[in-house]
Parts: sequence; structure tokens; C-alpha cells
Amino acid sequence: MSDGEAQIGRLEQRAQPTRGNKGRFFLEEDLEDRLPVDPDVLEGSLSSGAGGKSKKSQLVRLGAVALGGFFGSIASYFVELVLPPKPGGFPWATFGINTSGAFLLGLVMVLVAERWRSAPPLVRHALCVGFLGSWTTMSTFALETVQLVRDGDIGSAAVYVAATLGSGLAAAALGIVLARTAVTRQEVFS
Repeated sequence: MSDGEAQIGRLEQRAQPTRGNKGRFFLEEDLEDRLPVDPDVLEGSLSSGAGGKSKKSQLVRLGAVALGGFFGSIASYFVELVLPPKPGGFPWATFGINTSGAFLLGLVMVLVAERWRSAPPLVRHALCVGFLGSWTTMSTFALETVQLVRDGDIGSAAVYVAATLGSGLAAAALGIVLARTAVTRQEVFS
């Protein structure tokens, strides 16, 4: 058994619901205290470069990322067209895109890593790395912040940075908690 398989086994074992005080179900390890783990990391494919994957497999994964990225960037561009930033105004489109992307990444990573383990890795690569990676935009966030500072609106720039970081972290945490709640309920009642 490889180290990755052993780690997956330990995670699966700890994620078994058990009866706690007052008849409430809880997980042996408090899941709120850990982040979802990408199965590729557990398999060791990130630490060992290609992870023993064939060139064809790597190209297929790259294609999945590219396809997801294609659609994510188009969706992001469309939102920016519909909600263009006003000169000197708060960049609501980028703020919404980045916050929603953080939420969706937290949600999807838990579902794919902990619930839909049998889902092909291509789904995770296309959705998480491809679509959500190109949907969210650190570069636009940085450029809009610099533009606010250049325009002399340092207060708005500071609010934008704080609000983006705060809402992104909160949204990712909410996505993780909601997905774990759904996963736990489904496991308990099935």
C-alpha cells in the first residue's frame, strides 16, 4: 500500500459519523479544523512531478484545465461587460467574481475530495483549476486597487482590499462548511 493510499484510508476512517452526546452525530475528527485535500496531493502526484502519469494522461488533464479555463474566462469577461467599473467607483464585478469563486472552490473541493471520490480527476481539473481559476482574477483585483490609489481614492482602495480578502476567506469557509454539512447529512441518512 502506498503512502497516498494509507492517507486516504485514514481520512476515510476518520470521516465516519458516530453518535455523540445528546444523540447528535459528529465526526471523529473535527472536520471544521481541516481544509479539503486534493486527491492528487494524497496520491503524491504533485510532489513527484508528473506523479508517474503518462504524457497522454497529462495532456488530457491539461485539456480539461484549458476547457474549463475557456469557459471561466468567458463568463468572467461577460460579467465585466455587464457591470463595467465606473471611473473612481468600487469594482463590484471583480469583487463579486472573486468572492463567488472563493465560495465555489471551497464547496466543490469538499464535494469532489470527500463525497464524489469516484468522480474522474478531469472533473476537478476542469472545474477547480480551469473554470474557477480563470473565473477569479487576482490580476484585475490588483490593477483596480492600483487604479483607485492612483485616482487618489486611498480609502476605497483600502476598503476594496480588506473587503475582497475578508469576503473571500469567509466565502471559502462558508462553501467548505455547507458542503461538509451536506456530505455529513447525506452519509448519516443514507
